[in-house]
Amino acid sequence: MTSHPSSIYYSTLDTPIGRIFIGSTDQGVCEISLDASGWTEFTDKLNNSPQTPTIHPAGGRHDDIRQQLTEYFSRQRQVFAIALDVTGTAFQRRVWQALTAIPYGETWTYRQVATTCGQPQACRAVGQANRVNPVPIIVPCHRVIGANGTLTGFAGGLKIKKALLALEGVTV
Repeated sequence: MTSHPSSIYYSTLDTPIGRIFIGSTDQGVCEISLDASGWTEFTDKLNNSPQTPTIHPAGGRHDDIRQQLTEYFSRQRQVFAIALDVTGTAFQRRVWQALTAIPYGETWTYRQVATTCGQPQACRAVGQANRVNPVPIIVPCHRVIGANGTLTGFAGGLKIKKALLALEGVTV
């Protein structure tokens, strides 16, 4: 998050890959967790921060993001139009920005992402930025594969990564 929000709003959405958890601030979406353990880690981190925000049900605040995600999972949306409120190092933010340039239904290697970020030798750092991406699917880290064309690490698990790529028509 870009600041210390006083409130976080949450909702869940049942999808073909399972229930996902959505968190947002007044500025935008700050968390997409692909499983309950990821959501628990997120809320634990909030509860241990110096300025603990209150966590509220989102109500209608998440109607747009829930609709866009539903459209994505039904193959009716390829690009998201959602405000984000994420925090990261300058390099992580460059990586996450580069990931949004990977077209729907395509994959890039870690080296391609690193090159796009202006640091072609930073493949491992790209992998680390992918691992801590707070808003997977919206920032499509699942579209990054190994140099030999194989699936490699994904915080949500390789089964979910493969399912997301298959949804987009990519066979790996």
